[in-house]
Amino acid sequence: MGVPNVSKIGDFLTPRGAVGDFTVTSGAGHDNVAQTGNSCDRLDYESASIILAGIASISATFFLTAKIQLQDSADNSSWNAAVTLQAATNVVVGAVSNAYFVMPRLDLNLNTYNRYVRLVVTMQATKGSVDTYAWAAAFVLGGAVNKPALAS
Repeated sequence: MGVPNVSKIGDFLTPRGAVGDFTVTSGAGHDNVAQTGNSCDRLDYESASIILAGIASISATFFLTAKIQLQDSADNSSWNAAVTLQAATNVVVGAVSNAYFVMPRLDLNLNTYNRYVRLVVTMQATKGSVDTYAWAAAFVLGGAVNKPALAS
């Protein structure tokens, strides 16, 4: 029995299915509006982590929330209703200017979903027309059935 010839963790990880929005002002545009990501073919992958990061300027006593949902499809055209993975949760709490943020990752067992998945993310700043933010989210797929070649 051989040992996997792995030189880096990247041999096991694949980023896919990104979604994001840049320069959103609270109370306008895409603030508090669900944004649907690109379709992701999860064939041969059993798990994923969802990563969300961004930058925000938020007024004192106000906050920025993120709601993460997932849709799945058997054929990449007819999508099931979105399932909430994380209810609206604070990712930034007031009095910051151009502060970077990273939401704690969400780990996901993909075996309960159809072959195609996509993220649906709703970001909301609580103070109208003053606060601004930009963000992006993506799947990082793992647990691939096809592992790197074994060392001889």
